[in-house]
Amino acid sequence: MLTIDIDGVNDHIKLQELRNTLLQDQYFPTELLFTSPRGNGLKWVIGISLKEVSHSEYFEAVSNYLQQTYAIEIDNSGADVCRGCLLPYDPEAYVNPKYKAYGII
Repeated sequence: MLTIDIDGVNDHIKLQELRNTLLQDQYFPTELLFTSPRGNGLKWVIGISLKEVSHSEYFEAVSNYLQQTYAIEIDNSGADVCRGCLLPYDPEAYVNPKYKAYGII
């Protein structure tokens, strides 16, 4: 899994538009998407495969894709594979429905 951190979106309408954009992305199915702990950003979790490229290469590719496709700037600290990610309470968090089969949601 790769966590993309998008910060500094202080407009609630823009945050919702960004959320919808990520959920509809055709190349990266969303595994988990939630509002960041401060309420002015999103955490977008997507599945990746490390069979051919490293985490940092994947991170850079997704970062470039988001910038070029949607003009989205992300927090580059996520390039650090050891970096933790807080999971706040978000009643509108999106969890991929495929996890229902595992009883996770």
